[in-house]
Amino acid sequence: MTIRLRKACLALTLAINGVACETALCAPSPEEALKLAPVQKDADYDKPGAADTAKCSIKAEKFSGKTGWIVRDAAGQILRNFLDTNGDNVVDQWSYYKAGIEVYRDVDTNFNGKADQCRWLNVGGTRWGVDKNEDGQIEAWKVISAEEVSAEVVAAIATQDTHRFERLLATPNEINSLGIESQRSKELLTKVASAAADFAKLAREKKLLTPDSKWVYFGGGRPGLVPASGDGTADLVVYENVSAMIDTGGKNGQVEIGTFVRIGDTWRLTDVPAALTGAQGFTFFGAAEKSEEVAGTGSAAPSEDMLKLLKELEDIDKAMATASAPEQLMKLNARRADLVEKLAHDADTPEDQETWYRDLGDTVLAAVQTGTYPEGVERLERVAKELAENGRPEAASIVQFRLTKAKYFVAQQGGDNFAQVQERWLKDLEQFVSDHPTSADAADAMMELATAHEFAGSDAKALKWYAEIAKSFPKSPVLATAKGAQTRLESVGKQLNIVGKKFGVTGNTGLSNPAYKGKVVLLHYWSSDVNVCRAEIPQLQDMQAKYAKSGFAILSVSLDRDPKALQEYLSTKKLPWETIYEPGGITGRLATEMGIHTVPTMLLLDKQGRVINRGIHAAELDSELRKLLMTEPRQANRP
Repeated sequence: MTIRLRKACLALTLAINGVACETALCAPSPEEALKLAPVQKDADYDKPGAADTAKCSIKAEKFSGKTGWIVRDAAGQILRNFLDTNGDNVVDQWSYYKAGIEVYRDVDTNFNGKADQCRWLNVGGTRWGVDKNEDGQIEAWKVISAEEVSAEVVAAIATQDTHRFERLLATPNEINSLGIESQRSKELLTKVASAAADFAKLAREKKLLTPDSKWVYFGGGRPGLVPASGDGTADLVVYENVSAMIDTGGKNGQVEIGTFVRIGDTWRLTDVPAALTGAQGFTFFGAAEKSEEVAGTGSAAPSEDMLKLLKELEDIDKAMATASAPEQLMKLNARRADLVEKLAHDADTPEDQETWYRDLGDTVLAAVQTGTYPEGVERLERVAKELAENGRPEAASIVQFRLTKAKYFVAQQGGDNFAQVQERWLKDLEQFVSDHPTSADAADAMMELATAHEFAGSDAKALKWYAEIAKSFPKSPVLATAKGAQTRLESVGKQLNIVGKKFGVTGNTGLSNPAYKGKVVLLHYWSSDVNVCRAEIPQLQDMQAKYAKSGFAILSVSLDRDPKALQEYLSTKKLPWETIYEPGGITGRLATEMGIHTVPTMLLLDKQGRVINRGIHAAELDSELRKLLMTEPRQANRP
């Protein structure tokens, strides 16, 4: 079991004393294998010293069904994995590890001996870059988070690298796909068109940063949402007033960047960084207040103490990503909560304080739910009480809402009577809404109340809370879902106008498609990665085969988050009906316009296109279709 390593790949693979393993059946030595470095220089991976390298081993092994050269340290922990993925006996994937976890990977997808993609994985991040001309320079990002975009901007400014900056900008095609109104789209296209040239000029002139400047932390509040226009486009998620905290030779600073927009799996820049222009760039939500400027940074800089806290917080987050022992996770969660509480207390503005308290509430709640911070409930109780007593109602409401959810989770796990737990949960939510009626979290509490009543069959109460969201929180991110749920709950006897992009082919389809005219139609919301949905597919195929000639049709709406997972599933199943798909999953337009909370959800429509059952189950279909297709359509009824 030997893998050849082509001499043509010396930039990526191994040369063994000047002779590549192309004709000889030989294994490279650990020393030679460990000399290989990632194409992208900023990958952070284990690099053992000479003494440790001498204790390493290399062996051809099976890895995830493929064969590769695996390099391990003296303890057997993996350091490198050079894999042959297509079985041609040549390495085409080079993986690098840190603490036994893969953090970076170079990939040769066209099997010509040169990497054309690079990926940061697990604790290494989420970036996925494409190097089309295989020159070691990334041309475009397939995946990149907002935090990673801010770090890339800092690196581009520090090194005056216009190419690195330019590949972060939204492209004209991406902007045109957003569906924003015409004037704003033109403005954004104009900004992006000149951004690269402006960046090159301003970066040379201002020289805000030096090559030694390092990104430390992402600065940004909560993202905002630009609702879909209703023409088939999806909701738009936006970060405004993003900044990055930096360190330059031990001196702390903050760089204002501007507005980010999420397009698919990437976050994109919309303009030249505000720190270079001295003015606010493109904005979706109107002008924001300008922070006090500090020479050499473009904005108010955090204190040295705050930078130290942020650095320790970053270290803890990295440690938590690799920790597995419960005792270690409990200590890390407790220390993280200490740091965030300190950052919240010391923040300069109420907005920043509330951002940190939200981080505290969210992370402590998550730790309580995973059982890695048993004292989390007590922590949230204390903080919420202190904030209320100190006249900080908005911050108190943020923590109180997370506390309410944490208590509900603990009660569920404690073996209490389910009906009593649900009753107490609803009362706690109603009390929260009563105590904090203008809190941003009140809309989420109302949504929890609405969905709980809906699942319990109390439609009138559910509709009351959905309507209250629309009345009291017209700008809330949950508004679209609330209005969609109202539409769905009141849909029986009405016609629907569902339209979207056909998956795998060009064009749109929907209930208005002539193919569905005069047929009984099952509108099927599902996701290929949900076991219950997958289990029901054979039943739906049976119904399609049995009743298609009698006038039955199925229209699926996929709420998959990953289109590749959907494609992989459909490539094996070959469903005999159309599937609509758009990005966003359960939070995307296709889900929110009907208020879909869970999958599968199925609505049955009669031959006139009217909903006759808005919550039918697969097991009920045969009986319902027999009635509908063998006799005259019955009167609209509720499920």
